[in-house]
Amino acid sequence: KKCGHLGGKVLQPTQTAIRHLIAARLAADVMGVPTVIIARTDANAANLITSDVDPYDAPFITGERTAEGFY
Repeated sequence: KKCGHLGGKVLQPTQTAIRHLIAARLAADVMGVPTVIIARTDANAANLITSDVDPYDAPFITGERTAEGFY
């Protein structure tokens, strides 16, 4: 694992990522801390939401658009 701006990056195996997520959730539950875990696969491949057509995007749309037309 390296910063996305550096070369020499390698992907983590899926099971490793899942174990880390489970461990983070368990730690938050044990500590009694309200937690939101945001896990991403690749921010480089992310797209900005420009349409409200896809129902799977609905939870992430605020209803306000930027000057460029993005949600």
